[in-house]
Amino acid sequence: MSLKSNKKLKQFPSEEGKQLDLVETINDVDKLRKKRTTIILFLLLTVGLSFSFWFYREFQSFDIKKFKMPSLSFSLSKFSPEIPENWSVFVRSIGVTDFSYSSKFNSSPDFSYLTTPHEPSYAKKYLPEGVKVIEKIKDNSESFEILSKISTPKNQFEIYAKIPGKINSDSPEIEVFSNLVTIFYWHLLK
Repeated sequence: MSLKSNKKLKQFPSEEGKQLDLVETINDVDKLRKKRTTIILFLLLTVGLSFSFWFYREFQSFDIKKFKMPSLSFSLSKFSPEIPENWSVFVRSIGVTDFSYSSKFNSSPDFSYLTTPHEPSYAKKYLPEGVKVIEKIKDNSESFEILSKISTPKNQFEIYAKIPGKINSDSPEIEVFSNLVTIFYWHLLK
């Protein structure tokens, strides 16, 4: 029996050596991993600290008095259609959009004195089908006034024009007005 126990003892120390080699290998991998993590951490801290100093220097040299907010320009403010020189025109949106435009229009926008309805409307000539237009006019020997309220499912606006002179349905000024309404219509649909 003593031989068998010696064999068992001999096998046991060799198995113990294998376990120690495995533990040493795991420890080496852990040490390598810790070294990598430490190097990466120091690199990040160095870069972060350098960036912090750079940012501090830039902030110290920053002059708040010279700081200006960027100016924003909207397409509505750049809109300027060609309007005949002696005409007075006023356009404003009704409802959702907030748009107004005036050219040589000096009074308050109260058009209650325009009471004569006009059919077929001059404004509807070049507009798409389905657009509703209610138009009122005032005709006298000095000028011709038109107020057109244009309604679409998307928006509504009214356009007022005061055209000097004696104007009738066949005058070229009516064609100019119809084209002007179309320009405003497509601009407001954008």
